[in-house]
Amino acid sequence: MSTTSCVRSREAGVPFDWGRSAGDGGPGRTRSMALFTVACVDYAIDAARVRHLFPAGREAGRSIAFDGATFPVIDLRSIFRLPAGPRTGRVLLMDDGAGRTAALVVDAVGRPARLDQRALTALPPVFRGQERVHFEGLALLDDRVVVVIAPRGLLARAWPRQVAV
Repeated sequence: MSTTSCVRSREAGVPFDWGRSAGDGGPGRTRSMALFTVACVDYAIDAARVRHLFPAGREAGRSIAFDGATFPVIDLRSIFRLPAGPRTGRVLLMDDGAGRTAALVVDAVGRPARLDQRALTALPPVFRGQERVHFEGLALLDDRVVVVIAPRGLLARAWPRQVAV
């Protein structure tokens, strides 16, 4: 059973602090990951980089002010060259550990998961160009392939150029 789905969650905004004390993932054997979907594709991002979750539609304009920081709204469908869709999912507030923040528009957020570093594999040659910057690799989680986001690479290339309108 998938921990994320293409079905919209109806939860209110919630803090996302599970795994934040674990640092940046470091050299350990496992790390905490936040799972989400965009256009029915499963993604994972280091849970230490996620600050808060909101229902989509609460973002006013091109950024969200939260907890003393500004989070530019970034449409992952645009960055990942996926079909456009309605903003009915969630907004994931994150940082990249290097001073950049973003509010990622995603379709759904799943339960946090543990990623064994041995389950992470390099991107195959079919991933070219920007994908090599945005993605850390692929992982097998719960018998499915998940694309693992590289937070610094994603925000270095997308921020603030790809801010949603």
